[in-house]
Amino acid sequence: MLKLATGVKLEIIPYKSGSEGMVAVVGKQVDATSEASVVVLPQVKGGKLRAIASTWDTRIAAMPDLPTAKELGYPGIFIGHWSGVFAPRGTPDAILEKLNNAIDTALKSPELRARLIPQGIQPVGGTRSGFIKFLSDEKARLGPIARAANMKED
Repeated sequence: MLKLATGVKLEIIPYKSGSEGMVAVVGKQVDATSEASVVVLPQVKGGKLRAIASTWDTRIAAMPDLPTAKELGYPGIFIGHWSGVFAPRGTPDAILEKLNNAIDTALKSPELRARLIPQGIQPVGGTRSGFIKFLSDEKARLGPIARAANMKED
C-alpha cells in the first residue's frame, strides 16, 4: 500500500508477528514497520520507536497528536489492525446474535473502554450485518493491493 501510494522503492521483510517486526526496528535490523498500535505504543512511549503516522482513518485516542497518513497527504494509505469474532459455519443464528450482543455491550462499557483505549485499541462493536459488510468492503478495497503486491495465501 505504501509503495503504491508513494512510488517509493521498498524492500518488504515479512515477519510472523507484529512483535517480531517491532523488535527488528528497535534492534536496527530494518528501518521501519507498520504494526498495530497495541504492539508499538509501549515502545513509542518508552522512546524506542518514533511514530510517523496512523494508517487508520482517524487519529488514535491513545496518541492524539499523531497525524493520520491522510492528513499528511496520503489518502491511499489506509489500513487498520482490526479483530473480530468468528464462529464455525452452521452455528445457529440465535447463538450468534447472543454472542454479538454480549460483545457489543462489553465494547461499549466504560470499564473495558478504559482498559483498551490507552493501549491504542479503538473498540467499535456493532451488528453482525455491519461486520459482514465491513469484511466485504475490506476484501474489495484490499484485493487489488494484494494482487499488485503478488501476495499469496500461506
